[in-house]
Amino acid sequence: MVLAIVSVQRTVEIDEIEIRGTITQLQASEDGAVILVETPSGDEVAAYDKAAVRLTQQTPIMLDSQRLQLKQLEVGMYVAIQFEGPVAESYPVQAVAREVEVIQTDQLK
Repeated sequence: MVLAIVSVQRTVEIDEIEIRGTITQLQASEDGAVILVETPSGDEVAAYDKAAVRLTQQTPIMLDSQRLQLKQLEVGMYVAIQFEGPVAESYPVQAVAREVEVIQTDQLK
């Protein structure tokens, strides 16, 4: 069973989500950013409850079927993230984002 979280045109499958939650910190740099994402308690979709996620200027950031620029991310946005490569198992975990989906709160299931 596949659950579409964001839109009909673009979907993230539940088994691909590593973390889903609110951006609580955002530290931008010239070549990208690091965001801290925290999952609400009781969320059974996310593999982790908190993650420091590195994004590059090339990381796809989607809202519905539109691609956003990195500078459009803000603290307080709700996101679902797929990781790329190894995950540093510190706390919070540290990883590089393969893709970020911005989720409008009225679309949460």
